[in-house]
Amino acid sequence: MEEELLQYIWQHQLFNNQDLQTSAGEPLQVLRPGEHNHHQGPDFTGAMIRVGTTLWCGQVELHGKSSDWYRHGHSGDPHYSNVILHVVMEDDQPVIDIHGAPLPALELHSRIPSHLVTRFRKMMAQSQPIICHTFLPVLSPSAWKRWKEQLLINRLNRKSARVLEWLAKNGDDWNTIFWWMMFEQTGGKVNGDFFLALAKSIPLPILLKKQLSRIEWESLLLGQSNLLPVSASDTFWRKLVKEYQYLQYKYQLQPLNRQPAFLRMRPASFPTIRIAQLSVLLFNHPFFFQELVTSFSLRQWREQCQATASDYWDTHYRVDHSSRVEKKTLGQQQADTLAINVLLPLMYAYAICKGEEQLVRKVLSMYEELPPEQNRITALWSNTEVKNTRAADSQALTELTHSFCRNKFCLQCAVGQRILQPQKSMAR
Repeated sequence: MEEELLQYIWQHQLFNNQDLQTSAGEPLQVLRPGEHNHHQGPDFTGAMIRVGTTLWCGQVELHGKSSDWYRHGHSGDPHYSNVILHVVMEDDQPVIDIHGAPLPALELHSRIPSHLVTRFRKMMAQSQPIICHTFLPVLSPSAWKRWKEQLLINRLNRKSARVLEWLAKNGDDWNTIFWWMMFEQTGGKVNGDFFLALAKSIPLPILLKKQLSRIEWESLLLGQSNLLPVSASDTFWRKLVKEYQYLQYKYQLQPLNRQPAFLRMRPASFPTIRIAQLSVLLFNHPFFFQELVTSFSLRQWREQCQATASDYWDTHYRVDHSSRVEKKTLGQQQADTLAINVLLPLMYAYAICKGEEQLVRKVLSMYEELPPEQNRITALWSNTEVKNTRAADSQALTELTHSFCRNKFCLQCAVGQRILQPQKSMAR
């Protein structure tokens, strides 16, 4: 049986512990299973057992078969010199410890509930993204609420670690980090890396203080993206090219050595349109983060995120490719997506860094206020009876999918743990 499951069973004592005996027939009592060791050495440390009338404190090692002790090279390893019990599924060979004494063994194969192994193997054999799909919803509504809250916190903490790493390299400049995140998120899955590189290719702290015009921002970003035409055919493009050439010379800019992707994208998400909208935001709110950090609301954010690209883009999605007339406005849905993935994670990192618990609570409450994301990941959960009614839900389910389901970390997941509990029935 999978050693990971055996470790889980021992950690939570999910076996029949009545009248325990070692393989040698000595009475055995488990007083403390120990702490799971994720580093070098035996699987559990700080265990306490009683064999016969003797009390032992030390380490516990687990294997599928007792012969694995020798197969894994433990017999001469000093890290295993304080093992007091060998827990195995099958005791197929006596083991002598490093001191030359017989190592007490506990055989578990007849003591583990059959449903536990069956359910675990059923999940591990699944190839679909949500491998516990047939057991869902499993948890009670209140248990799902607690687990989702923890998942959201996990996700925010992970994103915060990245923010703080960036800050350490950029002199505690929160506003610049805000724009880096805005660029990356605006680029989406296809062009996120490109847009982040674009933001990093220009001296944002200097340029934001210069309060560039909208046309200067647009020319700068298009030029750095290699999207300005070599030979401008109309007044609009000639002006952009001229502006970029001046800014490039003044700030000694080096454009990126590639262009963003357009293939298989909705025209509204073309990088040209996103750059034009970012240009408006940079012009309207160069110090966006400072404006929001002292006081902000969802309504205020949505209003300030409204950005309509310049008139040229009313009839274009790409350079020199005409289209029907349509204003290219960054609307409420995109503003909400930016709030979920940029504003609130950054505010959370700021609150943690500054020790502002009230701001932490405000961030978490706004995730409850925002509508849920509807995407490829949330679609996986749409027919599982697991609720996705607000952004807190969709972010939690995204974290669950990425950090647990895809890696089959069911033994670390509240859902997987509930499935493997020894009770005959699971609450729905």
